[in-house]
Amino acid sequence: FLSPGAAASGAEIEQAYFAWKARENVTVLGGVFNNPIGLEAEDSRDLKTITHGQLYNILDSQTALDGDNVAGVAAAVGLGPVSVTVGLLNDLRQVDEESSIALIVGGEVVKNLNVELGYVTQKLDNPATLDAGNAYDLNATYAMGGLSVNAEILGAAEVVSMGYGVGASYDL
Repeated sequence: FLSPGAAASGAEIEQAYFAWKARENVTVLGGVFNNPIGLEAEDSRDLKTITHGQLYNILDSQTALDGDNVAGVAAAVGLGPVSVTVGLLNDLRQVDEESSIALIVGGEVVKNLNVELGYVTQKLDNPATLDAGNAYDLNATYAMGGLSVNAEILGAAEVVSMGYGVGASYDL
């Protein structure tokens, strides 16, 4: 995907990654890919609304790469109704010689209710850049028929202590 500024400054690649199904329930991902932390997806085809919410914007502001993308490797393991993803990433702000670690656990806890908890570390490089530091995101979505109702809590070591979001959509 090309980023919006690519035409003015030359070509720029937004995502380039591989996804390898290592085993029936294990997928390994590597390269530059969408940040897996948070309720809202980056790409419009994956959104239930036409805009992003403020919690998404906070998470997006923490990634130096365009489009709320991260660089690194991750492995997702399906354990029945639960999925666990662990990632070793370049620091979210691309601080030299630093890494971020991501952990996401989620799944359907009861019929129609999906809950996900994500956590990511981040080097506090420069207070002037508003780095959030280590952050967590807890979100839940209840879906029945075309109706989806969701709630999200975002917490960070710096910038914002906690943010909340609620939403609903109906798929016609």
